[in-house]
Order: sequence, then structure tokens, then C-alpha cells
Amino acid sequence: MRGTSGGAESGTTSLRRVAIGLFFLSGAAGLVYEVVWLRLLVLVFGSAHFAVTAILTAFMAGLALGAFVIGRWVDRTPHHPLAVYGVLEIGVGASALTVPMLVGGIRPVLAALPDALGASFYTESLLRFLLALAVLLVPTTLLGGTLPVLSRLVRGSVGSAGAGVGGLYAVNVAGAVLGVVVTGFVVLPLAGAALTRTAAAAVNVPHALPSLAASRA
Repeated sequence: MRGTSGGAESGTTSLRRVAIGLFFLSGAAGLVYEVVWLRLLVLVFGSAHFAVTAILTAFMAGLALGAFVIGRWVDRTPHHPLAVYGVLEIGVGASALTVPMLVGGIRPVLAALPDALGASFYTESLLRFLLALAVLLVPTTLLGGTLPVLSRLVRGSVGSAGAGVGGLYAVNVAGAVLGVVVTGFVVLPLAGAALTRTAAAAVNVPHALPSLAASRA
């Protein structure tokens, strides 16, 4: 019995380590997207100020929505948290790949709005903001769901649950810092925005594979 208990505890510890490593990479990838999407939205708004506002709103709204909706669902689902996490990461990559196409599609619509509606500058800016928010809401919501999903894996006793989730979030923030620095100072200058966003989206699939494999272990 003691050996069985020790093996189960060791397996749980290993899965938690996997979760921590994956969430570090998730934080890095999320901020790569944020930096690249900021450049895209500057083309939509013609202003970095409005683009930053749209990006931050989309990320905060998506993260909150994903944490609320997916977090409530994952507590009731019988699926392994790592399997759910893997599917979420694949969804993030797939939806992120569509963002440049969607932004390119709305730009002609936005260009025609002032003539069609006789809209003022602020009305036009609000419409641009709402369309940009709609484009980014799916990938950011999926990103928001990753924390509550992996939190299921690191919850120990009631007393240590807060520390486990807090540590997981700290690891995610550390990955985000790395993502911003590497993207802004290394990858974008060398590879350009188009290649950077494609590479970031492509990383999500191999990133998801270890979690799917670990969920079956």
C-alpha cells in the first residue's frame, strides 16, 4: 500500500512539473501574440495609443471570460486537465493564425465606414475598437482558460491550493516577460512580423502534444 501510495504521489508530482513547464511556455507564447497583434492593430487604427488600448482590453476581457467559462466547465468535466489544456493550446494556435486574415478583411470595411455612415472620428474609432475586440476575443478567451485548467493539476490540500496556483501564475508571468523581451528585441527585428506570428502559432501544436501524451500516462 505504501509503495502504491508513493508511486501515485510521484506521478502527481511529475504531472505538476509538466504543468509548470507548459505554463511557462504558454506565458511566453501569449506575449508573443500580444506584441505581434499590436503591430497589426496599429495598421487598423493608425495610432499606437488606440492599438494598445484595444490589445489590453481584448486580453483582459478574454482572460477573464476564459477563466470564468472554462474554469467552471473544467471542474465538472471528467477529462484529464492536461488533455483539456492540449486542446486549448491547439485552439489558440489555430485561431491565432486567422487573426491576420481577419484584420486584413476588416480594413477595407473600416476604410469605407466614414463615407457610408458619415461617422465622426470618435464613432469611427469605437467601431474599429469593437471589430478588433471581436477578432481577438476567441484566442484570448482560450488563453484565459489555461490557468484554471492547469490549476486543477497543482491543487494539493486546501491549505496549499493557493500557494500552488500562485506559483503557477508566477511561472506564467515569468514566461510572459521572456516572451516580450525575446520577441521585441530579437525575433521581430530578425524575422519580421509575418514570420514571427506564424512561428508563434505553429509552436502551439508541438507545445500541446506533451500535455496530451502526459494525460494518458
